[in-house]
Amino acid sequence: MRIQKIANKPRKDGSRKIAYVLDYTDEKGVRHRPQFDTRAAATAERDRRIQQKNSEPEKPQYLFEDAADEYLKVCEKIGRDGRDPISPETVVTYGSCIEAHLKPKLSDTDISCLTAPDIVNFRDWLVADSGKSQETIRLAFIHYKGILQEAYN
Repeated sequence: MRIQKIANKPRKDGSRKIAYVLDYTDEKGVRHRPQFDTRAAATAERDRRIQQKNSEPEKPQYLFEDAADEYLKVCEKIGRDGRDPISPETVVTYGSCIEAHLKPKLSDTDISCLTAPDIVNFRDWLVADSGKSQETIRLAFIHYKGILQEAYN
């Protein structure tokens, strides 16, 4: 947020009206430029907006562990992507794969903070450093992808 001093077009008597503009972009990316007669009014509005932004409550974390549990519930109760619900034995299989291969590395990760590089780094770790077979890696990544899709839908 910045304050700019602007002068409007000259009047007939040659004087100019001075105004102050508070130039900022909101959280949706929309630019705003309200005008004020005095610098003090513009500064007060800027300070109010900063105070309001800082006092907004932090959104709660959505941990990977919670998302994985929700993913298993969805698979068991209603199915995913138009498929039928999975059997109890399959739930156990999915759960053991998630517990053994995904949760140890990701359980405390906030899903809302995940970025594309984080996902690529996890995939690279799974392939290069985990020491797991290709089939295990494939299954783990299928569940990883499903968990993220359910979390963002």
